[in-house]
Amino acid sequence: MMNKHLLAAFVTLSTMNFLSIAYIQPSNSNITKRKQINKKQLLQHLKNVKITLQKHLKTLYFYMEKALNSIPESPEEAEDEADMIFFFSLSDDLYKNSLTLQRKLSELVAPTFNFICNNIKPLTIDEMLLDFHPYTKSTFDKNTIIQLRMLFQPLYFKHYETYRNKNSNTVLSRMSADEIFELCVQFIFINDTLSPYECRALLQKLDTKIKELEQTK
Repeated sequence: MMNKHLLAAFVTLSTMNFLSIAYIQPSNSNITKRKQINKKQLLQHLKNVKITLQKHLKTLYFYMEKALNSIPESPEEAEDEADMIFFFSLSDDLYKNSLTLQRKLSELVAPTFNFICNNIKPLTIDEMLLDFHPYTKSTFDKNTIIQLRMLFQPLYFKHYETYRNKNSNTVLSRMSADEIFELCVQFIFINDTLSPYECRALLQKLDTKIKELEQTK
């Protein structure tokens, strides 16, 4: 079992094919004007959603930093903090070094992106999650999992070398590399809320679409 503080952080942080805007050649000026207004509405809507996601991401990082920078009041809390630093750093390193994870995350958030584009109204984070495709163990095939584990191993030992020197008896120090691999992947693909990684994937899609709409004004 994960320690209570690491689990709490995990739960707290745990949660789109591009929509192509195809315009039919207008037959008169009224249709042209209506389609231009729709494009303007979509552009403003995407900018508003972007602000909502940026605020959500900022909140997530705030709580992560708060958990990592708190002053331990006991040896147990110091161990908890060491576990979190190790876990978050390793998860981040795994994601940054894996195009497979990045592409899969982009794929999983695609329905959410489409939902955002098809619903031009103020949207909450919970509403955006309605069309989110959750991660399950069947998300990757066996060969992909093997490749991800091979990528994970050197990253794990790189972070573990530093971590274990001062933390020989914490919860994560007693877990196998395979167990920690599973936790890292679950953290990246948190299902109950938009994780920092999912937010960043959505923001990338939004930025691309916003630029596209601005260039075709």
